[in-house]
Amino acid sequence: MTGVTRAESYFSFNSEDVQYGIEADRRSKILRTYVKNTYSYHLNEILATIVNEYTDWERPVQHPINIRDETMEALSDAQIVAPISQTANIHSADHRNSFLYVFEYQSKFGDYPQRQGCIHGEDLPYVFGAPLVGGFSHFTRNYTKAEIALSEAVMLYWTNFIRTG
Repeated sequence: MTGVTRAESYFSFNSEDVQYGIEADRRSKILRTYVKNTYSYHLNEILATIVNEYTDWERPVQHPINIRDETMEALSDAQIVAPISQTANIHSADHRNSFLYVFEYQSKFGDYPQRQGCIHGEDLPYVFGAPLVGGFSHFTRNYTKAEIALSEAVMLYWTNFIRTG
């Protein structure tokens, strides 16, 4: 079993980027660096394709927050989601019991801005039952009743998976 969250590449951005967003030239620099470090040929075409695919063309003006969100989604998909999906597909070719989950819930009183969605690792408190015991040292200590129920469900899903595959 493997899984992803909505904003896997959250930590690729500094606090200023997270708070205020980024401009198109910074997006180009970030994505250009990614493309240069990942591919050998057709770099300009790949960069143009990524920008085209992850730009909301229905918005006449690109706001820095939206540019940041689009860039985060592109990096998350490229660096985390695609490799995990590929790994799950390869594994499932030989094993029927291969599973991939997407965790999208963001803690109401968590450490990260609500707009981001669930970030990398934000599923762990629910897997380990932090809401059931009022939190752990590394996880928040303020959970809602719905989050307690979510943690119970996630723990049940995981233990059932471990027990039965």
